[in-house]
Amino acid sequence: FAALLISVGRAGDRWGRRLFFFAGVAVFVASSLWAALADSPQGLIGARFVQGIGGAMILPATLSSVNAMFQGTARAVAFGIWGSVIGGMAALGPLLGGYLPSEHSWRWIFLINLPVGAVVVAGALAFVPETRDPHFRRGADPWGVAAVSLGLAAIVFALIEGQAYGWLRPTAPFSVFGIEWPFDAVSPVLPVFLAGLLGIGAFLALERRRGRQGRAVVVDLTLFRLRSFRNGNLAVLVVSLGELGLIFALPLFLQSVLGYSAFRTGVVLVALASGAFVAGGLAATLAKRHGSRPVVLAGMAAEAAGLLAAVPLLSTSATGWTLAGP
Repeated sequence: FAALLISVGRAGDRWGRRLFFFAGVAVFVASSLWAALADSPQGLIGARFVQGIGGAMILPATLSSVNAMFQGTARAVAFGIWGSVIGGMAALGPLLGGYLPSEHSWRWIFLINLPVGAVVVAGALAFVPETRDPHFRRGADPWGVAAVSLGLAAIVFALIEGQAYGWLRPTAPFSVFGIEWPFDAVSPVLPVFLAGLLGIGAFLALERRRGRQGRAVVVDLTLFRLRSFRNGNLAVLVVSLGELGLIFALPLFLQSVLGYSAFRTGVVLVALASGAFVAGGLAATLAKRHGSRPVVLAGMAAEAAGLLAAVPLLSTSATGWTLAGP
């Protein structure tokens, strides 16, 4: 999912965002059915891999469609709603994901995507026009696509699996398609991470050179010269590390340390979803009244305060209620 967001999103700008959105929903729903019917770990993991492809087609198509469909104040409101839905659903997902396996079957966490996908397609057909990037440079950038996709895949793998296989030295056996990692002195995570950094470095150098030549690029790096674009991306990076990092780690703590059920863990995360929904609806109004900068600064301060307040509460005597406030 992470590795394909940039390249697939750029393809949608060229060939049609609604087209890629529909294709992504179709891939996601079909792979959800595959996952629900899987009878082995390998089948389930394969279905999840394909789900990642579908998700990578959906997310950038929605964001760029919102950007193309709305202007001025309406665009700010639309982005606020988009962000609150993304953040809120990321926190509400564990609630539904805890209820369905507990009361029915783990297969329903995938089967539920079928009716949801049907509603989404019907809504998009009724309300979403087809849009493309009118300034798209003709031509392909296959080396750029390969470099950014492989680089991101390697970095994401290393960040996720470092705790499982060891950051520097191997702490567990590692194999891919039956091929064992042969070295005892170094973990596979370290060279993969370094390869990912090299891939991203090669991507940046390639895009800079192609941009100077006026050729098609995956990412127009000159955008980062714009202060608002550069700082906006930095703010989103920090917020994502905080919120999504918390959503990744907190359920593990609640279930493994406190012994909470999956559903009870989801209930705790409703607090995070509620804050995201409320703030997303207010952000555009506050920005219109006070300017964007104070709103962003206030949001960053609130996130830092909430995370710091949660740290001393993380103990074996903690409860979901004490964590809900931060």
